[in-house]
Amino acid sequence: MSQWPLDRAGAERWFAVEFNNEAWALVEVGVLPGDKLERLLHLAHAACLHWSHVGTAIHRQRALDLLAHAYAAGGMGEIALKYAESAWQLSLQNAEGQTAFDRAEALSTMAIALRAVGRNGDADSWKQKAIAEMSRLDADDRAVIERLMSAAAARLPSTRAD
Repeated sequence: MSQWPLDRAGAERWFAVEFNNEAWALVEVGVLPGDKLERLLHLAHAACLHWSHVGTAIHRQRALDLLAHAYAAGGMGEIALKYAESAWQLSLQNAEGQTAFDRAEALSTMAIALRAVGRNGDADSWKQKAIAEMSRLDADDRAVIERLMSAAAARLPSTRAD
């Protein structure tokens, strides 16, 4: 087996960041054609894989949030909810190590995933919690989460019964 030619941790971190950023950019687009959706899912899983090698628990939480958003974007609500619930559990465990942005994002991700499975009442409750947490954020961070929620709303019907 040949010698790895790069600093492995540095390469893992580079790929994690690049795949993460590209995937989040696609999440914010709204409705995606099939090829872009497939790319989003691959990028989200790749980012999660690379973060698992070099990241912290908060990176894992963020990667699970991204996976939840990606699957919600693809109309795969049950899988989105599974990832959102895992991210929320990490949010509870990471309470001291996360930022207000991470907490608000985890709450909004739960709202989006619940809406993706048609649990609108629960989704509304989580969204209200996210909005309350977002009041602690600066305008730029608040705008990021608002864009994510708007993109999800453009994809997900809001009139399904619970």
